Amino acid sequence: MYKKEMPYELMGRSIALREFNPDYIPELFTILSLQGRVLASKERPVFAEVSNDFLNNFSSMKMQECLLYGVFDLETQHLHGALKLSPKQDGVGQLQTWLPDNYFIKGRYYELLNIILPLYFLWTGRTCINTLVEAGDAQSIYVHEMAEFSVVSEVVNRGRLYYEMLYLAPSVRTVLQPSGLA
Repeated sequence: MYKKEMPYELMGRSIALREFNPDYIPELFTILSLQGRVLASKERPVFAEVSNDFLNNFSSMKMQECLLYGVFDLETQHLHGALKLSPKQDGVGQLQTWLPDNYFIKGRYYELLNIILPLYFLWTGRTCINTLVEAGDAQSIYVHEMAEFSVVSEVVNRGRLYYEMLYLAPSVRTVLQPSGLA
């Protein structure tokens, strides 16, 4: 249960996060389908598989207290992807994203994390969030580590190896930090 409603729109320097609207689905599907073709040519998992999960489960996501945002480029105002923040049974939040590779290269994904994570903890009262990152995706692993996510386990999903990465809210990191190291 969330303490407050998350804002409809969150603005960064080069991106905006806007509450996901079902009208975005056709455009998101096109983006993810094109990305799927690119990823398939690199012998990486086909993104269309993930996009179908997102599209098929959109209604149930809203009913499960998930926070869904479209990710927009501020310069062009085009939709570039989506993100989902959802509760898990163990009280840990979960972050999932559907974005093109250039979000990792150009620093926009790092910006996205810096926008959403502080507000997520403020609005939900949760103290940690995790995400699954494909074990072979060096760019994504690097960006998550830069944002202070830590690998906590390996997970096999659909026959692929992922790292489960955990991010602790700054208030928790401060409490857990040994005295004298602050």
